[in-house]
Amino acid sequence: MVDNAPLSMPTQAEPVVGPGGLITLQWWRLLFGLFTRSNNASILTTAGDQELIGGFTEEEFDNGTPANGATITIDPSVNLKQLVTNNVAAFTIQATAESGDVELRIVNGATPGTITFSGFHFNFPGGDPLDTVPGNQFIVFIFGRGSAGADYIVRARQ
Repeated sequence: MVDNAPLSMPTQAEPVVGPGGLITLQWWRLLFGLFTRSNNASILTTAGDQELIGGFTEEEFDNGTPANGATITIDPSVNLKQLVTNNVAAFTIQATAESGDVELRIVNGATPGTITFSGFHFNFPGGDPLDTVPGNQFIVFIFGRGSAGADYIVRARQ
């Protein structure tokens, strides 16, 4: 028997369990927001043969400017699209231990420094080098694979 009841928003205390296991409340809120109308009526139900057309927009999460010599870990559970400003002599981006992907935009500030990567399993070939030219931007695609490690590739935006 198929349950055709509309999806309902869980409360903070309720764990969200899907076919693949637990999902975070943050992701549930994102999905629930996609599947509801402005009057909170569900667009999709658990019935089959439905089609989702369109997409969604999201705001980039700003990680700010790391302190000089800092090591930062970009958390994929915060948001897919994230930003960090390179405006110090040097900092390190540490691999995440979580499963999840991030599109990290790096913006070189007025005095950008050296960025190093630590703890990553693999740097995909064919990526672009980071530089220290003020105003230049890069996208670092980070692929978190949980216990299997994290990989990345850098692409210049200029």
